[in-house]
Parts: sequence; C-alpha cells; structure tokens
Amino acid sequence: MKKILSVSFIFCVLLTSCFIPRSVNKKADKSLSGTEVKFKKLMNESFAKNYINADVITYVQFYDATPNKMEYLKIPKGHLAFQVIPLNGSAQPNALGGGAGGYHVFIPKDKGSKIFNFNKGDKLKLRGGTYVTKIGGLGMAEETVNFKATSVELE
Repeated sequence: MKKILSVSFIFCVLLTSCFIPRSVNKKADKSLSGTEVKFKKLMNESFAKNYINADVITYVQFYDATPNKMEYLKIPKGHLAFQVIPLNGSAQPNALGGGAGGYHVFIPKDKGSKIFNFNKGDKLKLRGGTYVTKIGGLGMAEETVNFKATSVELE
C-alpha cells in the first residue's frame, strides 16, 4: 500500500510541475543594444528567444493599465504588468472569451507609476527585451511571450 501511495504521490508531483510556468533564461546578443525592433517581431515566438533580456527599443500603443484577467501571467518579482498593442494594431480576442486584450509588458514597480496617467491609444517608447515563459512538459510545452521593459516613455 505504501508503495502505491509513493508512486501516486510522485506521479502527482510530476504532473502538477508540468503546469508551473518557468521563465526561459537566455542572454541576448550585446550588439542588439539600442537597436529598434518592431513590436510584432519581438512578440513572434520564432524570434522572441533572440531578444530575451535584450536592450532594444520598440514602439507600441497603450491599451490598459491592468493585466488581462483571462490570462495567467508569471510576473517577474518587483514588476507590474500593463497591456499594449502594436502601432496601428488592435486588441486580440481572448481564446477563453471575455473580450479582447493586448500584449503584456512588465516594468519595475518603481518606474511603473506613470502608466496610470496614459490613455488608450497613446504612443509609447519601450526599452527592454522579451520575457519568455514555458509551461507544460512531457511533450506538451507551450511558451508565452511578454515584454520586460526597463523604461517606458510617452512619445
């Protein structure tokens, strides 16, 4: 009986650990520092890993000062999340329903208080890199791409 409980416990731990988001750690090429990259390219899963922890510049439109409640986020410690959309873009419908939402940007809390003064549609200049998280395992992994800003300015 103890053996069955031990095996069941180990199986449960392995299964639940597959659903805990983990950040993908990688360093971007230093030659990218200060270069301008289109936001849609940064958010594309094919390119996102190239910009993890980068120092690039991109332009977006402000969408909302709060994160999308229909999406699970792994927000980096000491950061807050807000939503943006690509320039001249539109919000994306949520796969689970509940309306549309933008892409998430994380910014350190000490630099984030100004986001509450922005209006929907304001053009922003972001500096930073991508923040990629992976959830799942056992051949069923999914990656989520967000932007981790070091600064945000109203353009």
